[in-house]
Amino acid sequence: MSNAANFDADLDLRPGQTHRGEFSSLPVFCLVVFIIDLCFMLLRGLMAAVEALGVLFSPYAHDAPTALIELSIAEASAAAAMALLGFVGSGAMLARRNWGVGFAVLKVVATLVSMGVECWHGFHLRAAPAGLDAPQLEMLKTISQVTAIGAVVVRMALLGVYIAAVVMFMRWSERHARDCG
Repeated sequence: MSNAANFDADLDLRPGQTHRGEFSSLPVFCLVVFIIDLCFMLLRGLMAAVEALGVLFSPYAHDAPTALIELSIAEASAAAAMALLGFVGSGAMLARRNWGVGFAVLKVVATLVSMGVECWHGFHLRAAPAGLDAPQLEMLKTISQVTAIGAVVVRMALLGVYIAAVVMFMRWSERHARDCG
């Protein structure tokens, strides 16, 4: 077949379709987001493990308020769930497996729980160091609240990007199944 015939045959292909009638790889946006998410979830899992070990083996844990211990356990559990579900979901979607979407949805729920715990901690359970007067205590409380809000805003933005990548994957997967199946 001549080059001109190959060029004409290429014009009949749908976007994303290769010469053999198969679809090419995932959209680049999905690839990038899922790979970055794998890295984030690995780090988040390590942080959850360190937090859990800190709560379990800290010599000061017996002196900490019960609410603070419960909060740390809730945060470590949510972080571990988020890391495990995100790692499995993103890995599955990178491998072009539709069941990864279910894990991604559960990861989103675990992330929202984790952010809720973070907000609760930022607004209600910050322990004040001893010896602060009222203005210093108020400034510490304000800084704590602003930090919690800032962290939640950044996490919501990252979560929005992840959700967009999952939706794009679902559309790509539907199109792939319809055109190749």
